[in-house]
Formats: sequence, C-alpha cells, structure tokens
Amino acid sequence: MKRKNASSESGSVMKKKKSEAKKKSVGPKLASVFQKPLSLKKKSVSLKSKKDTVKKQKSVESSSTEVMEQIAGSSEVMEQNVGSSESLSKSKMQRIKAKERKMRRKNMRNYYTLMFKAKKLWESIRRHDCPKAIQGQLCEELHTLVKGNVKEIIYAHDTSRVIELLLVIGSQEIKQALYTEMKGELIKMMKSLYSKFFVMKMLKYGSKEQRNEIMTAMHGKVAELLHHRIAGSVVECAYNEYANGKQRTNLVEEFYGLKLTYFKSDKARTLQDIIDENPAQKESILKNMKESLDPLLEKGILSHSIIHRVISEYLTHCKESERKEMINLVQDFVLEILHTKDGSRVAVQCVWQGTVKDRKKIIKSMKTHVTKICKDHHGYKVLITLFDCVDDTKLLKTTLIKEIMMNIDELVIDETGRKVLKYLVVQRNSAYIGPDVMEILAKGDGNEASKKDRDVRAKEIVSAVSPGLLKAVTDNAEKLLSSGSSVVFVKVVLIHCIGDPTKAYEKIAEIIAKPFDLDNEFHIIQNSAVHLLLKHLFRLDKQRFQNDNQSVLFCNILLEKVKDSDLVDWINYNRGTFTLNDMLEVGNPNVISRLCKAIKPVKGRLEKKDFKGAELLLDKLDALFV
Repeated sequence: MKRKNASSESGSVMKKKKSEAKKKSVGPKLASVFQKPLSLKKKSVSLKSKKDTVKKQKSVESSSTEVMEQIAGSSEVMEQNVGSSESLSKSKMQRIKAKERKMRRKNMRNYYTLMFKAKKLWESIRRHDCPKAIQGQLCEELHTLVKGNVKEIIYAHDTSRVIELLLVIGSQEIKQALYTEMKGELIKMMKSLYSKFFVMKMLKYGSKEQRNEIMTAMHGKVAELLHHRIAGSVVECAYNEYANGKQRTNLVEEFYGLKLTYFKSDKARTLQDIIDENPAQKESILKNMKESLDPLLEKGILSHSIIHRVISEYLTHCKESERKEMINLVQDFVLEILHTKDGSRVAVQCVWQGTVKDRKKIIKSMKTHVTKICKDHHGYKVLITLFDCVDDTKLLKTTLIKEIMMNIDELVIDETGRKVLKYLVVQRNSAYIGPDVMEILAKGDGNEASKKDRDVRAKEIVSAVSPGLLKAVTDNAEKLLSSGSSVVFVKVVLIHCIGDPTKAYEKIAEIIAKPFDLDNEFHIIQNSAVHLLLKHLFRLDKQRFQNDNQSVLFCNILLEKVKDSDLVDWINYNRGTFTLNDMLEVGNPNVISRLCKAIKPVKGRLEKKDFKGAELLLDKLDALFV
C-alpha cells in the first residue's frame, strides 16, 4: 500500500510539474489555455490520488482563467505574443459580443411582462376586423404601456414591430411622443437590424419637421453610414424617396470635402454649380470625392443611388486619365448600378470607354438578367447603348438577343421593353426613338472601340430579330392593338422588319374585320392609333403594288376577312370612311372593284353624312364611276 501511495505521489508530482510548465507557456501559446482538463488514465489510482488530481485540475483551470484575465488586461503581453494577437482579438470580441447579448437578454427578462402585454395589444390592433374607434383606444393604451421604455424594446425583432405599428396608425400626438423619446438615438437605430425600420417609418409617416430633423441628424455622417451594412439602406431610403432637392444636395456635398460638409447650402445645386462659383476648389473637391469613393468601391458598396450620383459627377468633371482609372474600378459592377438614372449614365460611360474585352465582360455579366434590364426604366438605355456601339454582332446574337427572343411575349406587352425592341429594328430613327435616348447615343459617337459601319451593324441586328418579332406580333395582336404606344410598335415591326408578314397581316385583319357589336358602340376601326396604323400599311401597299404586283398586300388580306355588310357599317364613322378612301388610293383593281361593289348601293346614305371622310370618299367614288 505504501508503494502504491509512493508511486501515486511521485505521479502527482510529475503532473504538478507539467501543469506548472503549461501555466508558464500560457503567454506565448494562448491555445493551451483552452486545453481540456487532465484526465486520469489509470483505473488503479487510489481515491486519495483521484481527489488530489481533481484539485490539480481545478487549480489548472483557475490559473488559466487568471492568466486569461491578465492577458486581456495587459497590452504588454499582447505585444510580446505577436503570433497570437489576431486570435486573441477575435476571441475577445466574441466574448464582448456574447456579454452584450447576455445583458440584452437579461434586460429583456426584466421587461417580459411589458413586452407580453404590448404584443397582445399589437395583435388586436393589427387585425383587419378591428373597428377604428376601438383601434384608436387600443393605440392609446399601448402607447401608455410602452411610454418611457421604448429605448429598451425598440432593438428587439418582435417589439420593434409594435412600435412601428404605432407610427403607422397612431395619432399625431403618439407619433410626436415616440419621436421625442427616440430622437437622441437616431444614428444608433439606423445601425440596428430591426430599429432601422423605426427611422424609415418616421420618414414615411412623420411630419415635415420630423423628416427634416432626421435628415439633419445624418449631416457629417453620410459616408460612415453608407459604409455600414445596415445603415446604408436608411440613407438610400431618405435620399431617394423623401429628400427634397436641397436635402439631397446637402447629403451629397459631404463627398466634396469638409468645408461643404459643415457649411451647408440653402439651395439645391450640382457639382457644376459649385465649380462655377469657385473654380479654384475643383481639384480639391475631385480629390475628396476620389478618397471617399475608393473605400466604397473596394468593399463593393455600389447599390445606392447617392453613390451613383457622386460617381457620375466625378466622371463628368475629372481628367481623362482619372476617368479611365475610375471606370476600371466600376465596370465590374455595371449590373448593380444601371437601375438608377445616374447609375445608367455611369454604365453607359463604362461601355463607351471600355475596350472590346471590357464590353464582352459587361455583356456576359448580364446573362439571365436581360429581360429585367429591358423592362427597367433606366437600365434599358444601357442595353440600347450596347446594341449601338458593339461591333461583335455575333456575341450580341448569342447572348442579349437570344435571351430577348426567349422572353419576347413578355417584352412586347411592356412599354419599356418595347423601346428596346423598336431600337433593334429602326436603330436611331427619331420618329420612333425618344430625344433623351438619341442625345445619349450621340455622345458615344467616335469612341475608340467601335469601328464597324453603323448601317452594316444595323442590318445584321434587324435580320436576327425580325422572325421573332413578326411571330410575337402575330401571337399578341389582340393586346397590342388595344393601346396607342403598342400600336406604334406593331407599325414598326410590320413596316421595317425583314421577312414574310402574311401571318401577322392575317391576324390583324381578323381583329379589324370583326362585325360591329350592338352592345358596344365603339369599334376598333374608330381607334385613332389603329387608324394611323392602317393608313401607313395602305401606303406601304401602294409602294409595293407599284414596284411589284406579286407582293403581299395588307388591303387584299383585309378584304378577304371582312364582309360587305361590315364595310357598309364603316361609312357611319369618320375614320371608317377615311380607311375606305385610303384603300382606294392603293390603286389595286381588285380592291377598287370590291369596294365599289359594296358601297355603291348605299351611296345615298353616304351623301347624308356631314363629316370630312364621307365627303372625300364620295369624291373618290364619283371619279371612279366616271
């Protein structure tokens, strides 16, 4: 027994020496602090030795804890242990965050009863069947319950919604009381995942004075907030949806330098206005803009419209070398910025200034997003710019045009989508393309990467899209003839596309040839846009008939579909008589013979009409009968 005790004592001495050695190595090797407690390996150890070992283990753990506290509080040890400093800072930050979460949970437990009652009231107020009178009473009761404690519960995911509900449907007095209680924590709330919605709701439902105070609270902190993952969306919301011209200027001017950050303008102005007032500031302003933008670009923070405006103004006023440098940084994010007005301008600059390789990269980045870009109010201009200046039409066909044709039925019924489709057919035809787009495209003329003749590029694109567009018009004729803007698109496709339009002609003729409905006095022949479409188609028939008698004529197809009785009904309307007159102007003998046969028996009825179309039609018929 003595031998066993002696051996156990010697073993414990050895373990004690090892534990002391480990305690000494805690400083240079931080990982040893987190080692598991020493385990007893031999089952034959006596109860006394087990108790000794347990005591040793506890001493090791306590010593480890003391060492950790010393390390956390001693900057000298941190400097000596350079290799472990990074892991220490991370672990320390994790412990601090854990403590904060623990304290927050503890505080929440103190407010458990309040939160439970508040959520019960919230459930009753938000019901759709809750009468407004009772809703108002419950709101007062809820506000009385949370008053004075809003700062404690606004940061939780559930109770933050309770406060938001009071902002949405509460009285103006409740809104003012909540704002007064929380206005000292506006910036802090902007950085919180849940309480940021309080600020956004305050911008939407608050008074003008409250909105102005929120805008003022952001002064001097715009760049900091934009860097923040959560607060950036609040700045974007304020700038893009609720700020007036002066407030937008004040927010943007923080990128121009310290002077303009703290001495705000009392009127809305652009960077050009500032430079015109003081040209000497131009260099320093551009330098400050570059320094402010670089960190944002490095982190890829480019989804906010305020940043798009700053980049657009920088590209407008900087030197050529600086412009190329900025474009090299931005061109990887074209897809993220083209949805805003300023962002689309920046994206267009990237296309013009980019090399052939850069343009190819931009085009490929748009894969699977082309349809959405076509329908975007600003993004479609970037697509049109690509079609206007990219020489590699094969690449355009296999990427952009291919995806457009796959979703053509969705695009032909979208007003913005039709703008892209019209450009593919008529290119820079000012009769169909708006002046704003024409102005943008003109600025890109003469760029270094575009060398192919414009007419050659246009013909290659038209030949690629014509079959799909003619089929789309055939399949969606009923919808397209229902509005003026879509009828213009039909006219562009039928007149300018390359290919056989017979099927499209037949479908449109079937719609126009429908008999008059007694229950509905309005017939499609009376539609002003359709009337102009028919007028242009008959003019095209006249040209084709004069050049080639074998061409497909719309007037022939229309007369095959419409009955004589329906033709007679057309003379009761001014636009109907104009349409009949335009058909006679084509000069096709078959058309003239058919119309004269149908109208001659009712010539007396036509003479009683007092509108201009009837008068012209009578003169035409008289000339033909003579």
